[in-house]
Amino acid sequence: MSSAPLSQRKHRWIADLVENRTFADVGGLWNTVNETVSIALLAGASQATMIDQIPLGGKWWKLFHERCEALGVSGYRSVQGDITNDRIADEVGQFDVTHCSGVLYHLPNPFHMIQNLISITREWFVVSSMVVPERIENKFGKVQLSEGELLCVPLLSERHRRVMIEYFRERKMNVGGLNVQSSYIRPNGAMSFSPWWWLLTCETLAGMCELFGVVVREQYVSPFGSASVLARIG
Repeated sequence: MSSAPLSQRKHRWIADLVENRTFADVGGLWNTVNETVSIALLAGASQATMIDQIPLGGKWWKLFHERCEALGVSGYRSVQGDITNDRIADEVGQFDVTHCSGVLYHLPNPFHMIQNLISITREWFVVSSMVVPERIENKFGKVQLSEGELLCVPLLSERHRRVMIEYFRERKMNVGGLNVQSSYIRPNGAMSFSPWWWLLTCETLAGMCELFGVVVREQYVSPFGSASVLARIG
């Protein structure tokens, strides 16, 4: 299902901030229509960069370049980079405004991702994630998320998993991330970034950002289960 209202809100935030500023979209290649490099350049950014861990030249890079060409956007940078890498700031530099969407809940350590995103940001950042409400109740039972709590998906009880699957199905949303068969640990022992690791509320997402001393200026939850937080450094 489309999350157009959330995209419109994020695009407005970015467009209002990027004129004559540098911009980076982190992890925006997957399902390329959600990228924001084109939004930033069309709004007057002085320079824009797509940063993604997918090797340059892959399918998603090709689709991204085709999309930018169709929109009449050029002059952007394409950088292979991993937001979980502690040296990310040394490798890609810093940007006045950054955006990262759909990544946080796929990572074993979401705090690390936020910290690294802040390390490449000079002024403003937008971070988006799939979120859930504090209380979910349906025919399979009830799940209550108190303030500051996160649900660890691979450790969900079968009862809570059924409640969450029904919640997403009722909204015609993908429930693949709740599949108990998902491989969280790769054959080489490394943790996988493909499955869902966490379920959290928008308030918890904002609080996680504030732990690092940033100022959350606005937050928005879409009707389709996603949320964005706009924060300023310092």
